[in-house]
Amino acid sequence: MVTVEEIVREIVKRREILEEIAKAVYPILEKSEILKELKALREQFNKMLENQTEIRDTLVKLSQEQVALRDDFNRMSQEQTRLREEMMALREDFNKLSQEQARLREDFNRMSQEQTRLREDFNKMLEEIRKLWVVHRELRTEVERLRSDILVGFDSVRRFAGLTFEEFVREMLSGRLQLMGVLPRGVKLRKVIIDGEEINLFNDDPLIVGEVTSYTDSVDEVDKLIRKARIAEKKYGRKASLYLIILTAPKDVAKEIKRRAAEENIELIIGREV
Repeated sequence: MVTVEEIVREIVKRREILEEIAKAVYPILEKSEILKELKALREQFNKMLENQTEIRDTLVKLSQEQVALRDDFNRMSQEQTRLREEMMALREDFNKLSQEQARLREDFNRMSQEQTRLREDFNKMLEEIRKLWVVHRELRTEVERLRSDILVGFDSVRRFAGLTFEEFVREMLSGRLQLMGVLPRGVKLRKVIIDGEEINLFNDDPLIVGEVTSYTDSVDEVDKLIRKARIAEKKYGRKASLYLIILTAPKDVAKEIKRRAAEENIELIIGREV
C-alpha cells in the first residue's frame, strides 16, 4: 500500500504536477478568507517592521540625547561643585571682613573717645594759653612802665654824674644786653658814623643799630632809625637788631611810634608820655 509521504515525495519530484496543482488550487486560494487575512497580516507585519525601524531610530536618538544630557549633567555637577567651593571661600572672606569691620569699629570708637579727650585737653590748653597771654600782656605793660620809670629816674641821676642822655642810655643798654647774653662781657655799644650817617647805638657783631633822643613830636625817629639800619646792613651783610629810646613824647605821637615799632620789630623804650 502506498503511503501519503510517498505520494508527496513523488509529486515534489515532478514539477509539472506541482504546476498543475498550483493552477487548480490558486483560484480557490484567491477567494479564500485565510489568504486575505494572511495578506493583511503581512501588511501589518511590514508596517510593524517600519515602525520598529522608526522606534529603533528614535531609541538611538534618545540614547544620544541621554549621553548629551549625562555630559551636561556632569558639567553642571562640576560647576555646582566649583560654585559651592567659591561660595564657601566667599563665606570665609565675608566672615573675615565682618571680623575686620568689627575690629575697625572698635578702633574707631577708641579713636573717637581719644579725640574727645584730646579736644577737651586742647580746650583746656587754649584756656590756659589765654590766661597766660593775659598775664603776659599785664607783665609786658608792667615791664614797659618799669622801663619808663627807670629811664626817667636814671635821667635825673645821670645829671649828677655829668653824663649826657645819650651816654647814659649807651651805658645802661650795654649793661642790659651783657646780662641778656646778647653782647659779650666787656663789649659796649658805641657811637659810629657810616656813610655820613651818625648812629648813636652801634655794635658790629652782633649787628645792633639804635637811636636815642630826649624828645620827639613825630614818628620821623622811626624812619631815621630804619634808614640808618639799612646802611649798616648793606655794609656788614646781615640783619640788624633795632633799638629806639625816647625820653619824652606826646601821647598821640607815642601811640603811633609804638605801632610803627611793632611793625618794624623795633625794641622801644619811651620814658614819659605828655
